[in-house]
Amino acid sequence: MSVRNLRKQEVRRAVDTKCPGEHRSAGEENFPIYIDGKWVSNVTVPLGSGPLLPGTAHSIRKQLKLTTPQFTDFVKCPLRGPAYEQLLREKREAGLI
Repeated sequence: MSVRNLRKQEVRRAVDTKCPGEHRSAGEENFPIYIDGKWVSNVTVPLGSGPLLPGTAHSIRKQLKLTTPQFTDFVKCPLRGPAYEQLLREKREAGLI
């Protein structure tokens, strides 16, 4: 599935489920991501349920530190929360984040 077919609501649900913790909501939702107690990134997801614009999907994907296929898996469920955390640990150890 392409990132062009993603909806705001399903992306927000995936981030909320797989990146648990406190988040803030105003005109958008902001999710800080911590791995092993260390801050990694902030993810901003727009409110609403309509289609996610390609530029917004790209921005969220970069904030999550994922490739396009990983981002699609993250939203569509094959990439679970613990697997995402492990992926970030590996990237951090490799000096990529």
